[in-house]
Amino acid sequence: MVMFYRIIFIILFSSFVFCQQREIHYYELKYVSATEVLPFLEKMISSEGDIRYQPVKNSIQVSDYPERLRLIQDFIKKIDTPPQKYKISIKLFEASLSQTESTVTKEMEGLKIQLKKIVPYSSYKLLDEISVEAEPGAYINQSIGKDYQITFLLKRFIGNPKVIKLLDLEFSKIEKGEKNVKIISPMMKTSLNLILDRTQILGASSSQKEGKALIFVFFVNSK
Repeated sequence: MVMFYRIIFIILFSSFVFCQQREIHYYELKYVSATEVLPFLEKMISSEGDIRYQPVKNSIQVSDYPERLRLIQDFIKKIDTPPQKYKISIKLFEASLSQTESTVTKEMEGLKIQLKKIVPYSSYKLLDEISVEAEPGAYINQSIGKDYQITFLLKRFIGNPKVIKLLDLEFSKIEKGEKNVKIISPMMKTSLNLILDRTQILGASSSQKEGKALIFVFFVNSK
């Protein structure tokens, strides 16, 4: 009797699977780039699913089973939302082996402990502090300190609304050449993920010979 029920169940379940028909859904994205979404959708479709991308309309066509399409629809609904405005605070510190008094804020205390495990910096001087407000897609070019500039492209982090990306983050030294021509010398280039409402620290440059280092402290929140 148990075997009979098991056979009936397998037959019914198999019939249900074979009766399912793939459907085609079309999604036209308004606020995010389809190229950024595609890698996530490729992980969500079944082995028989298919995705087609139309760059002109920034749209995606998905062919798959209903349960997969529901997952994709919920995901797109969650991420394709109007961009938020973010406020990014950036502090530039000079760390050195000097015995002069430090201008250290609370967020730098943890940094002191970390740095002393590698290099015994003992003094921290705040060179400058700037604040920018922007939406994802904005290109930021700001002077910081007397002789430096920082540039980056602000992007949202698809799949995690509590993270933003600073793409092509570049820190440069500004000098004056002949006839006061501005000379920009890149010192560091990277990309950085920032978590909302959390302080993050980035070393920009160091000179063991001079016993100094330049350090950024980032803090971001949504407006």
